[in-house]
Amino acid sequence: MSLADHDLGPGVFPGSRCVPHQLDGLDGRAENLSPGDGLMLCLGVHLHFRKLLTGDRRKCLSALSQEICLPCLLFAHALPQGSLLLIKEGWPLLLWPFAYTILSAALLLCLAPLAIPRSQWGIASACAAFPTVYGIPIAVISALGSAVPNSPSGFSPLVFLTVIQFSDSLLKYSVAPVIFRLSDETKGLEHSPASNGALRALLGIVELLKTVFTPQVVAVLVAVGISSFLPDIKAQMLPQATGQPVGVLALTFAAASQLGECAIPLCLLSVGGRIGEMLVEYSGAAEEDDSRSKLLQCAALIGAVRIVLAPLVLFGAAYAYKTLVLMPQHVVKPTAFWAPALVCAAMPTANNLSMMADLAGNGRSLTNTTTALQLMAAPLVLVLTLTTLLTLEESLLS
Repeated sequence: MSLADHDLGPGVFPGSRCVPHQLDGLDGRAENLSPGDGLMLCLGVHLHFRKLLTGDRRKCLSALSQEICLPCLLFAHALPQGSLLLIKEGWPLLLWPFAYTILSAALLLCLAPLAIPRSQWGIASACAAFPTVYGIPIAVISALGSAVPNSPSGFSPLVFLTVIQFSDSLLKYSVAPVIFRLSDETKGLEHSPASNGALRALLGIVELLKTVFTPQVVAVLVAVGISSFLPDIKAQMLPQATGQPVGVLALTFAAASQLGECAIPLCLLSVGGRIGEMLVEYSGAAEEDDSRSKLLQCAALIGAVRIVLAPLVLFGAAYAYKTLVLMPQHVVKPTAFWAPALVCAAMPTANNLSMMADLAGNGRSLTNTTTALQLMAAPLVLVLTLTTLLTLEESLLS
Protein backbone atom coordinates (compact mmCIF):
# COMPACT_ATOMS: atom_id res chain seq x y z
CA MET A 1 0.00 0.00 0.00
CA SER A 2 1.40 3.36 -0.96
CA LEU A 3 0.91 6.54 0.94
CA ALA A 4 -1.22 7.77 -1.93
CA ASP A 5 -3.91 5.41 -0.69
CA HIS A 6 -4.13 7.44 2.49
CA ASP A 7 -5.75 10.84 2.48
CA LEU A 8 -3.24 13.27 3.88
CA GLY A 9 -5.25 16.46 4.20
CA PRO A 10 -4.31 19.67 2.39
CA GLY A 11 -2.93 18.69 -0.96
CA VAL A 12 -0.26 20.12 -3.12
CA PHE A 13 -0.12 18.14 -6.33
CA PRO A 14 -2.71 17.38 -9.00
CA GLY A 15 -3.40 13.71 -9.44
CA SER A 16 -2.45 12.77 -5.90
CA ARG A 17 -4.76 11.94 -3.03
CA CYS A 18 -3.49 14.92 -1.06
CA VAL A 19 -6.57 17.07 -1.41
CA PRO A 20 -8.30 19.29 1.14
CA HIS A 21 -11.03 17.75 3.25
CA GLN A 22 -12.90 19.46 6.01
CA LEU A 23 -15.28 16.84 7.36
CA ASP A 24 -17.21 17.66 10.46
CA GLY A 25 -18.00 14.08 11.47
CA LEU A 26 -15.64 11.97 13.48
CA ASP A 27 -17.44 8.68 12.90
CA GLY A 28 -15.71 5.87 11.14
CA ARG A 29 -12.14 6.82 11.97
CA ALA A 30 -11.30 3.33 13.14
CA GLU A 31 -12.48 1.98 9.82
CA ASN A 32 -9.90 4.18 8.11
CA LEU A 33 -7.18 2.02 9.64
CA SER A 34 -6.88 -0.06 6.50
CA PRO A 35 -6.22 -3.82 6.74
CA GLY A 36 -3.57 -3.14 4.08
CA ASP A 37 -1.31 -1.70 6.78
CA GLY A 38 -1.55 -4.98 8.71
CA LEU A 39 -0.83 -6.88 5.51
CA MET A 40 2.33 -4.82 4.99
CA LEU A 41 3.50 -5.87 8.47
CA CYS A 42 2.76 -9.52 7.64
CA LEU A 43 4.62 -9.14 4.35
CA GLY A 44 7.66 -7.88 6.26
CA VAL A 45 7.53 -10.94 8.53
CA HIS A 46 7.19 -13.20 5.47
CA LEU A 47 10.15 -11.56 3.73
CA HIS A 48 12.26 -12.08 6.85
CA PHE A 49 11.50 -15.79 6.96
CA ARG A 50 12.31 -15.96 3.24
CA LYS A 51 15.69 -14.37 4.19
CA LEU A 52 14.98 -11.44 1.89
CA LEU A 53 14.66 -8.84 4.67
CA THR A 54 17.24 -9.63 7.31
CA GLY A 55 20.10 -7.87 9.05
CA ASP A 56 21.61 -5.06 7.03
CA ARG A 57 18.83 -5.15 4.43
CA ARG A 58 16.21 -4.37 7.05
CA LYS A 59 18.38 -1.67 8.59
CA CYS A 60 18.88 -0.13 5.15
CA LEU A 61 15.13 -0.13 4.56
CA SER A 62 14.54 1.45 7.96
CA ALA A 63 17.19 4.13 7.35
CA LEU A 64 15.72 4.93 3.94
CA SER A 65 12.28 5.37 5.47
CA GLN A 66 13.37 7.32 8.55
CA GLU A 67 16.11 9.56 7.16
CA ILE A 68 14.95 10.26 3.60
CA CYS A 69 11.30 9.43 2.93
CA LEU A 70 9.79 10.60 6.23
CA PRO A 71 11.52 14.02 6.10
CA CYS A 72 10.25 14.40 2.53
CA LEU A 73 6.74 13.49 3.64
CA LEU A 74 6.78 16.00 6.48
CA PHE A 75 8.33 18.71 4.31
CA ALA A 76 5.60 18.23 1.68
CA HIS A 77 2.96 18.59 4.39
CA ALA A 78 4.47 21.50 6.26
CA LEU A 79 5.34 23.77 3.32
CA PRO A 80 1.76 24.56 2.18
CA GLN A 81 0.65 24.98 5.81
CA GLY A 82 3.83 26.33 7.37
CA SER A 83 3.40 29.40 9.51
CA LEU A 84 4.50 30.81 12.83
CA LEU A 85 0.87 30.28 13.80
CA LEU A 86 1.84 26.63 14.27
CA ILE A 87 3.79 27.56 17.41
CA LYS A 88 0.95 29.71 18.69
CA GLU A 89 -1.65 27.00 18.13
CA GLY A 90 0.41 23.91 18.97
CA TRP A 91 2.85 24.99 21.69
CA PRO A 92 1.09 22.93 24.43
CA LEU A 93 2.15 19.82 22.51
CA LEU A 94 5.75 20.69 23.37
CA LEU A 95 4.84 19.75 26.95
CA TRP A 96 3.01 16.53 26.04
CA PRO A 97 6.17 14.33 25.99
CA PHE A 98 6.96 15.48 29.52
CA ALA A 99 3.43 14.49 30.57
CA TYR A 100 3.47 11.01 29.06
CA THR A 101 7.04 10.35 30.21
CA ILE A 102 6.40 11.26 33.85
CA LEU A 103 2.96 9.65 34.14
CA SER A 104 3.97 6.44 32.34
CA ALA A 105 7.13 6.02 34.41
CA ALA A 106 5.23 6.70 37.65
CA LEU A 107 2.56 4.16 36.71
CA LEU A 108 5.21 1.54 35.95
CA LEU A 109 7.03 2.16 39.24
CA CYS A 110 3.76 1.71 41.13
CA LEU A 111 3.30 -1.73 39.57
CA ALA A 112 6.97 -2.75 39.32
CA PRO A 113 7.07 -4.69 42.64
CA LEU A 114 4.64 -7.20 41.12
CA ALA A 115 7.14 -8.67 38.65
CA ILE A 116 10.26 -6.58 38.10
CA PRO A 117 13.49 -6.86 40.15
CA ARG A 118 14.42 -3.62 41.86
CA SER A 119 17.71 -3.46 39.96
CA GLN A 120 15.74 -3.22 36.69
CA TRP A 121 13.27 -0.51 37.73
CA GLY A 122 15.18 2.27 35.99
CA ILE A 123 15.36 0.45 32.65
CA ALA A 124 11.77 -0.71 32.93
CA SER A 125 10.54 2.81 33.63
CA ALA A 126 12.42 4.10 30.56
CA CYS A 127 10.76 1.42 28.40
CA ALA A 128 7.35 2.43 29.70
CA ALA A 129 8.01 6.16 29.52
CA PHE A 130 9.20 6.58 25.93
CA PRO A 131 6.84 5.53 23.12
CA THR A 132 7.79 5.63 19.47
CA VAL A 133 6.80 8.90 17.81
CA TYR A 134 8.15 8.13 14.33
CA GLY A 135 7.06 5.51 11.84
CA ILE A 136 3.97 3.85 13.31
CA PRO A 137 2.30 7.10 14.53
CA ILE A 138 2.75 8.64 11.08
CA ALA A 139 1.25 5.53 9.47
CA VAL A 140 -1.72 5.58 11.86
CA ILE A 141 -2.44 9.30 11.43
CA SER A 142 -2.10 9.00 7.65
CA ALA A 143 -4.51 6.06 7.68
CA LEU A 144 -7.07 8.10 9.60
CA GLY A 145 -7.07 10.46 6.62
CA SER A 146 -9.95 12.86 6.17
CA ALA A 147 -11.66 11.67 9.36
CA VAL A 148 -9.25 14.01 11.19
CA PRO A 149 -9.83 17.41 9.56
CA ASN A 150 -7.28 20.19 9.60
CA SER A 151 -7.30 22.82 12.30
CA PRO A 152 -9.06 26.15 11.59
CA SER A 153 -5.64 27.58 10.75
CA GLY A 154 -5.11 24.86 8.15
CA PHE A 155 -2.62 22.64 10.02
CA SER A 156 -2.88 18.88 9.51
CA PRO A 157 -2.40 16.32 12.31
CA LEU A 158 0.97 15.32 10.82
CA VAL A 159 2.24 18.88 11.23
CA PHE A 160 1.10 18.95 14.87
CA LEU A 161 2.86 15.59 15.31
CA THR A 162 6.20 17.19 14.45
CA VAL A 163 5.83 19.50 17.46
CA ILE A 164 5.60 16.41 19.69
CA GLN A 165 8.54 14.78 17.89
CA PHE A 166 10.79 17.77 18.52
CA SER A 167 10.13 17.85 22.26
CA ASP A 168 10.20 14.04 22.53
CA SER A 169 13.65 13.90 20.91
CA LEU A 170 15.01 16.50 23.31
CA LEU A 171 13.68 14.61 26.33
CA LYS A 172 14.38 11.04 25.21
CA TYR A 173 17.95 11.53 24.06
CA SER A 174 18.93 13.53 27.12
CA VAL A 175 17.25 11.42 29.83
CA ALA A 176 17.10 7.81 28.60
CA PRO A 177 20.88 7.29 28.11
CA VAL A 178 21.47 8.56 31.65
CA ILE A 179 18.95 6.06 33.01
CA PHE A 180 20.67 3.17 31.24
CA ARG A 181 24.10 4.22 32.49
CA LEU A 182 22.96 4.72 36.08
CA SER A 183 21.16 1.37 36.07
CA ASP A 184 24.57 -0.28 35.64
CA GLU A 185 26.01 0.05 39.14
CA THR A 186 29.60 -0.36 37.94
CA LYS A 187 29.42 2.26 35.21
CA GLY A 188 27.33 4.52 37.39
CA LEU A 189 30.26 4.86 39.79
CA GLU A 190 32.85 5.63 37.14
CA HIS A 191 34.09 9.17 36.69
CA SER A 192 35.70 10.67 33.64
CA PRO A 193 39.12 12.29 34.03
CA ALA A 194 38.86 15.97 34.79
CA SER A 195 41.11 16.83 31.88
CA ASN A 196 38.56 15.38 29.47
CA GLY A 197 35.56 16.94 31.16
CA ALA A 198 35.25 19.99 28.91
CA LEU A 199 35.77 17.97 25.73
CA ARG A 200 33.25 15.35 26.82
CA ALA A 201 30.71 18.08 27.63
CA LEU A 202 31.20 19.72 24.23
CA LEU A 203 30.86 16.41 22.39
CA GLY A 204 27.78 15.64 24.45
CA ILE A 205 26.17 18.94 23.44
CA VAL A 206 26.96 18.33 19.77
CA GLU A 207 25.54 14.81 19.96
CA LEU A 208 22.43 16.08 21.71
CA LEU A 209 21.86 18.69 19.00
CA LYS A 210 22.25 16.00 16.33
CA THR A 211 19.70 13.76 18.03
CA VAL A 212 17.20 16.54 18.79
CA PHE A 213 17.35 18.12 15.36
CA THR A 214 16.61 14.91 13.50
CA PRO A 215 16.08 14.96 9.71
CA GLN A 216 12.32 14.94 10.33
CA VAL A 217 12.44 17.95 12.64
CA VAL A 218 14.83 19.85 10.36
CA ALA A 219 12.53 19.20 7.37
CA VAL A 220 9.60 20.80 9.17
CA LEU A 221 11.66 23.74 10.45
CA VAL A 222 12.92 24.43 6.91
CA ALA A 223 9.40 24.20 5.49
CA VAL A 224 7.98 26.54 8.14
CA GLY A 225 10.88 28.96 7.57
CA ILE A 226 10.33 29.04 3.80
CA SER A 227 6.60 29.41 4.20
CA SER A 228 6.86 32.19 6.77
CA PHE A 229 9.82 34.24 5.53
CA LEU A 230 10.37 33.33 1.87
CA PRO A 231 6.92 33.52 0.22
CA ASP A 232 8.40 33.92 -3.28
CA ILE A 233 10.30 30.64 -3.01
CA LYS A 234 7.21 28.96 -1.58
CA ALA A 235 5.15 30.17 -4.53
CA GLN A 236 7.70 28.73 -6.96
CA MET A 237 7.73 25.37 -5.21
CA LEU A 238 3.98 24.86 -5.03
CA PRO A 239 2.11 23.67 -8.15
CA GLN A 240 1.31 26.34 -10.71
CA ALA A 241 -1.88 26.74 -12.68
CA THR A 242 -2.28 24.49 -15.71
CA GLY A 243 -0.21 25.69 -18.63
CA GLN A 244 2.29 27.57 -16.49
CA PRO A 245 5.99 26.61 -16.82
CA VAL A 246 7.35 24.38 -14.09
CA GLY A 247 10.63 25.49 -12.54
CA VAL A 248 13.41 23.66 -10.76
CA LEU A 249 11.95 24.39 -7.31
CA ALA A 250 8.59 22.96 -8.30
CA LEU A 251 10.25 19.81 -9.64
CA THR A 252 12.23 19.52 -6.40
CA PHE A 253 9.05 19.75 -4.36
CA ALA A 254 7.37 17.19 -6.62
CA ALA A 255 10.27 14.79 -6.11
CA ALA A 256 10.06 15.26 -2.33
CA SER A 257 6.34 14.54 -2.41
CA GLN A 258 6.86 11.34 -4.39
CA LEU A 259 9.60 10.16 -2.04
CA GLY A 260 7.32 10.93 0.90
CA GLU A 261 4.71 8.53 -0.47
CA CYS A 262 7.20 5.68 0.04
CA ALA A 263 7.68 6.39 3.75
CA ILE A 264 4.79 4.43 5.23
CA PRO A 265 5.13 1.23 3.16
CA LEU A 266 8.88 1.08 3.85
CA CYS A 267 8.32 1.69 7.56
CA LEU A 268 5.71 -1.06 7.83
CA LEU A 269 7.90 -3.52 5.94
CA SER A 270 10.83 -2.73 8.23
CA VAL A 271 8.71 -3.19 11.37
CA GLY A 272 7.42 -6.49 10.00
CA GLY A 273 11.00 -7.62 9.37
CA ARG A 274 11.91 -6.65 12.92
CA ILE A 275 9.01 -8.72 14.29
CA GLY A 276 10.17 -11.71 12.24
CA GLU A 277 13.73 -11.23 13.50
CA MET A 278 12.58 -11.20 17.10
CA LEU A 279 10.40 -14.29 16.63
CA VAL A 280 13.43 -16.20 15.36
CA GLU A 281 15.70 -14.80 18.08
CA TYR A 282 13.49 -15.75 21.00
CA SER A 283 12.29 -19.07 19.64
CA GLY A 284 15.92 -20.19 19.45
CA ALA A 285 17.15 -18.57 22.65
CA ALA A 286 19.35 -20.73 24.83
CA GLU A 287 18.31 -19.14 28.09
CA GLU A 288 17.11 -21.19 31.03
CA ASP A 289 13.35 -21.62 31.13
CA ASP A 290 13.08 -19.94 34.52
CA SER A 291 15.17 -16.95 33.43
CA ARG A 292 13.18 -16.59 30.20
CA SER A 293 9.89 -16.80 32.10
CA LYS A 294 10.92 -13.99 34.46
CA LEU A 295 12.10 -11.87 31.55
CA LEU A 296 8.79 -12.34 29.75
CA GLN A 297 6.87 -11.44 32.92
CA CYS A 298 8.81 -8.19 33.23
CA ALA A 299 8.32 -7.37 29.55
CA ALA A 300 4.60 -8.21 29.72
CA LEU A 301 4.07 -5.85 32.67
CA ILE A 302 5.96 -3.06 30.89
CA GLY A 303 3.91 -3.66 27.73
CA ALA A 304 0.64 -3.61 29.66
CA VAL A 305 1.60 -0.24 31.14
CA ARG A 306 2.91 1.23 27.89
CA ILE A 307 0.11 0.32 25.45
CA VAL A 308 -2.90 -0.36 27.70
CA LEU A 309 -2.86 1.50 31.03
CA ALA A 310 -0.79 4.59 30.18
CA PRO A 311 -3.00 5.66 27.23
CA LEU A 312 -6.07 5.69 29.48
CA VAL A 313 -4.27 7.61 32.24
CA LEU A 314 -2.94 10.09 29.69
CA PHE A 315 -6.41 10.61 28.26
CA GLY A 316 -7.46 11.55 31.79
CA ALA A 317 -4.58 14.04 31.88
CA ALA A 318 -5.69 15.51 28.54
CA TYR A 319 -9.26 15.80 29.78
CA ALA A 320 -8.05 17.51 32.96
CA TYR A 321 -6.03 19.99 30.87
CA LYS A 322 -9.08 20.73 28.75
CA THR A 323 -11.33 21.16 31.82
CA LEU A 324 -8.99 23.11 34.08
CA VAL A 325 -7.03 25.19 31.54
CA LEU A 326 -8.82 25.47 28.22
CA MET A 327 -12.45 25.75 29.32
CA PRO A 328 -11.89 28.73 31.68
CA GLN A 329 -10.21 30.50 28.74
CA HIS A 330 -13.05 29.49 26.37
CA VAL A 331 -10.54 27.75 24.08
CA VAL A 332 -11.43 24.66 22.07
CA LYS A 333 -8.56 22.73 20.51
CA PRO A 334 -9.34 21.00 17.18
CA THR A 335 -9.24 17.30 16.38
CA ALA A 336 -5.96 17.78 14.50
CA PHE A 337 -4.41 18.92 17.80
CA TRP A 338 -5.69 16.07 19.98
CA ALA A 339 -5.32 13.15 17.55
CA PRO A 340 -1.48 13.03 17.37
CA ALA A 341 -1.25 13.49 21.15
CA LEU A 342 -3.53 10.52 21.84
CA VAL A 343 -1.94 8.37 19.12
CA CYS A 344 1.56 8.93 20.55
CA ALA A 345 0.30 8.13 24.05
CA ALA A 346 -0.83 4.69 22.85
CA MET A 347 2.32 3.74 20.94
CA PRO A 348 4.67 0.87 21.92
CA THR A 349 8.14 1.42 23.34
CA ALA A 350 10.52 3.28 21.03
CA ASN A 351 12.83 0.92 19.13
CA ASN A 352 15.84 3.17 19.61
CA LEU A 353 15.91 2.34 23.33
CA SER A 354 17.53 -0.94 22.27
CA MET A 355 20.29 1.07 20.63
CA MET A 356 20.76 3.07 23.84
CA ALA A 357 20.96 -0.17 25.81
CA ASP A 358 23.66 -1.39 23.40
CA LEU A 359 25.69 1.77 23.88
CA ALA A 360 25.32 1.61 27.66
CA GLY A 361 26.12 -2.12 27.73
CA ASN A 362 23.16 -2.67 30.03
CA GLY A 363 19.51 -3.68 29.77
CA ARG A 364 19.58 -5.07 26.23
CA SER A 365 17.68 -8.29 27.06
CA LEU A 366 14.85 -6.45 28.78
CA THR A 367 14.51 -3.71 26.16
CA ASN A 368 14.61 -6.19 23.26
CA THR A 369 12.07 -8.51 24.84
CA THR A 370 9.79 -5.60 25.74
CA THR A 371 9.95 -4.20 22.22
CA ALA A 372 9.34 -7.62 20.67
CA LEU A 373 6.26 -8.37 22.77
CA GLN A 374 4.73 -4.97 22.10
CA LEU A 375 5.36 -5.14 18.37
CA MET A 376 3.73 -8.56 18.18
CA ALA A 377 0.75 -7.39 20.25
CA ALA A 378 0.45 -4.00 18.53
CA PRO A 379 -1.73 -4.99 15.54
CA LEU A 380 -4.53 -6.14 17.87
CA VAL A 381 -4.01 -3.97 20.95
CA LEU A 382 -3.54 -0.71 19.07
CA VAL A 383 -6.79 -1.15 17.17
CA LEU A 384 -8.68 -1.56 20.46
CA THR A 385 -6.79 1.20 22.29
CA LEU A 386 -6.94 3.75 19.48
CA THR A 387 -10.61 3.05 18.81
CA THR A 388 -11.33 3.70 22.49
CA LEU A 389 -9.20 6.86 22.64
CA LEU A 390 -10.55 8.32 19.40
CA THR A 391 -14.10 7.67 20.57
CA LEU A 392 -13.41 9.36 23.90
CA GLU A 393 -11.69 12.22 22.06
CA GLU A 394 -15.08 13.69 21.17
CA SER A 395 -15.38 14.73 24.83
CA LEU A 396 -12.28 16.91 24.33
CA LEU A 397 -13.89 18.86 21.51
CA SER A 398 -16.84 20.27 23.41
